[in-house]
Amino acid sequence: MGSGWMLDCWNMVFTPRDKENIVSYSFPEFILNGHPLKYVSKFCYLGHVITNTLSDENNIHREIRNMYIRANMLFRKFNKCSIRVFRSYCICLYGIALLKKYTKTCLDKFKMCYHRCIRLFFGYSTMHNVTEILFELGLPSFNTLVHNSRVIYRTQIANSTNDILMHFRLLGF
Repeated sequence: MGSGWMLDCWNMVFTPRDKENIVSYSFPEFILNGHPLKYVSKFCYLGHVITNTLSDENNIHREIRNMYIRANMLFRKFNKCSIRVFRSYCICLYGIALLKKYTKTCLDKFKMCYHRCIRLFFGYSTMHNVTEILFELGLPSFNTLVHNSRVIYRTQIANSTNDILMHFRLLGF
């Protein structure tokens, strides 16, 4: 690190659930190492978008984009390769078990993306029934993917011997 070099540093103020608990809408400038911290409403940390409203919709939209990109890339390069490749590359839903705050419309767009990618990749038309396609290919439904991810996540947390995770478990998180 040379002199004058500094990572971007951000400040985020989270909106309280109860609007009566809002103390102020403006906050003093914070200085770190002589540089003011920027106030932001969202930022990306370890691939997860954190917002001051704690909404997960930005993460869902990111996953939708990524799924379309992966499916299109596989389709253009390999045109209908194995189901195993599709499973490994396109059904990689980072952080889906953590999603909590989103609208039904947003999650429905994600489900529709999953169905469109399967149809595109395996050459089915929109006239084919999604349930039949999934059964024929041996792929899980979108709801099953989400459910299984959450169950696996909860099981891993419940069985963890990590002191920090055990502490949060005791607090009810």
